[in-house]
Amino acid sequence: PLAKWYRKAGFNYRKIIIIGAGSIGNEVMHAFTSDLSIGLKFIGFFDDHPERCLHRDKIIGTVEEAKDFAILNQVDEVIVALPDIADKKIRDLINFCENHLIRIKIVPDYYRHFPHKVYFDFYGTIPLLYAREEPLQSLTNRLLKRGFDLLFSLLIFILVFPWFLPLIAIL
Repeated sequence: PLAKWYRKAGFNYRKIIIIGAGSIGNEVMHAFTSDLSIGLKFIGFFDDHPERCLHRDKIIGTVEEAKDFAILNQVDEVIVALPDIADKKIRDLINFCENHLIRIKIVPDYYRHFPHKVYFDFYGTIPLLYAREEPLQSLTNRLLKRGFDLLFSLLIFILVFPWFLPLIAIL
């Protein structure tokens, strides 16, 4: 509670820039600016195609200019919201941020296919995404279900079977 109040007052925040001013970049920006208590201060967008952006006034420069801006303005975090077709640019940004100790986060391009919460798993080193989590994938849920099945079967055997079996035998 105290940290949230402190952040809303304008202190203890991380400066972020968003690379990619398309629809996903705009959604990310709205998520950060709608709640000041998360401690992120949005500085601006960098995009090679400013005509795509709904907030053209928030575009600071191109993707290449973002690097110099990040160093000069001591940006803490870079959010990349570029489509996967910009693979070379994304790899270049990752290398730049890693070399300059700037935190980088990437909004995956699958977001347009899964606009809601997604789950992921790994098969070896291959990440897999899935749209919904199945309850029985969890060991805890499987154990609870097994316990319920055994208890329910036992209750049926004790409470129903003694009067139902003679009724069947009579019929």
